[in-house]
Amino acid sequence: MLNLPKYVDDDGQPTYLAKDVEDHLNAQQRKRDAYKAKQEKESAIYRKNQKAFLKVSTKEMNNINKGISLVDAGLFFRLTMNMQLRTGSMLVDRVSGGEAQPLTQTDMQKLLNKSNRGIKKVLMRLEELSVIRKEKQGRRAVYFVNENIVSIGKQKNAQPFAKVYKVKAKEMLNDLTDSEVGLLLKLMPYANYHYLTLTHNPTEADPKKAKPLRMQEVAELVGITEQSFNVLVSKLKRKYALATLDTGTKGKALIINPYLCDRGNDSKTIEAIVSANFRLMEN
Repeated sequence: MLNLPKYVDDDGQPTYLAKDVEDHLNAQQRKRDAYKAKQEKESAIYRKNQKAFLKVSTKEMNNINKGISLVDAGLFFRLTMNMQLRTGSMLVDRVSGGEAQPLTQTDMQKLLNKSNRGIKKVLMRLEELSVIRKEKQGRRAVYFVNENIVSIGKQKNAQPFAKVYKVKAKEMLNDLTDSEVGLLLKLMPYANYHYLTLTHNPTEADPKKAKPLRMQEVAELVGITEQSFNVLVSKLKRKYALATLDTGTKGKALIINPYLCDRGNDSKTIEAIVSANFRLMEN
């Protein structure tokens, strides 16, 4: 029923003015056009954002998962956001006049909200873990990410990896604690190539064999207690970074927000479904 003023015609029947009806239909069409334009704009931004991504090595990240703390993993992940395609593994503040300006310790203090003493301790721990390295260039120290773990651009020896979309990652990481960021990084090696859920074998395509990792199993893999893991998962779910799916007898399956991380399989039906779920959560 139209929500318009009603009038009575010559036969005593309720009716509407033709102009009111026309205005109403035009207004409805404008709304549809605006909605379509909004969707097209969001799609264009999404496609553009998908081009800027980091690669997190499945094998290497899995190897260091138990050896790196949640906080250090989170701090490391934040630093990788300063990798750029033109400068490779170097941590860069900006590129000015075609010349890269390396990220300084002062820059890192502001970025990670650390004191001068605190950032030195962080960098020392990350160097000891071999996830970053320091090189002297003149009087200044320049830091590089271990490309075997996180890389950007093409590599000579391609290894299985998870894609991390920088634009969405930067936006999301701003709302997360270091421990929450660290857990997301630690979970990435287990994202299944075909279903995006965290599984025992990330390359398994057979749904009968792709066994989801139980919460307790994931906690053990990333090196934290089940209680701490459950608390962090709950927080990440509230911040739309993670979701859980009930798989029946196999327990709950974890999925990382595919706008943040996937396996480069955005054309797959499963990702379209999961992406739509996360989009609905954010509305």
